[in-house]
Amino acid sequence: MNFDVYYPASKGVDKYAPSIIPLQKKWEDIERLFMDPDVAHLIDRIRKEGNKELKKGLPAVCYSGLCRAMTTRKLENMVPTNFVMLDIDHCEEPTKAWIDISKTIETKQALPMTMENVALVHITPSGKGLRLVIEACNEKYPSYKEQQDWMNRVLNLQQYGKVDEAVSDISRLSFVSKYNEIFYIGDVIRKEYSGRIIIQSTTGYTEIATKSSEKKAKDFTPFTEKEQLEYPSFTYRGNLVSDIIKKYVE
Repeated sequence: MNFDVYYPASKGVDKYAPSIIPLQKKWEDIERLFMDPDVAHLIDRIRKEGNKELKKGLPAVCYSGLCRAMTTRKLENMVPTNFVMLDIDHCEEPTKAWIDISKTIETKQALPMTMENVALVHITPSGKGLRLVIEACNEKYPSYKEQQDWMNRVLNLQQYGKVDEAVSDISRLSFVSKYNEIFYIGDVIRKEYSGRIIIQSTTGYTEIATKSSEKKAKDFTPFTEKEQLEYPSFTYRGNLVSDIIKKYVE
């Protein structure tokens, strides 16, 4: 399964060339970002200093949407992956929260959701948050927000902290965190996706497809790292993307 990855434009883990246009990466590549000791070091700083702005120096992943080729991260440029991101802020006991949530799923209290639908669960960079990435599985709710609201309700996430309402569309990013704070990695995130695409984007993506999301988006392949360095015309805040990238690479 491929996901869009964005490397930081601000100082932080600055060995990566910043990417305004996403790079599609397989889970194995994303997993290596979680394992990066520089990522862990920056997260330690975030927690010690309490500076949320430092998060912008971390690589980030868009689990719920893929960008069409040569476009930036806007809803109208994206197609859904069929994965929903759930975020609990101010979660004082994320380990206990996940134990309770997994029991809810395993004891069939959240059907049609099963553990096979769970893609990824980890503590957030703040240390006081829990992020879940779950495959859309309830065909009664074809829009992203409806599916997300149903998951929040059936898993009763509000009892563990503050459910983040900002992650309400397929364009939202998830910052990479520490590898040893990943609670669960499901098989559904590792292999080529072949399930039914239930999710619609908020811009009219209405078909319930049977093809994989990667095949659905096969004509929309974002730039490679080499192409980003060479492509001359994209700008960010008045500066050429190619110039920004070269500055950070030097």
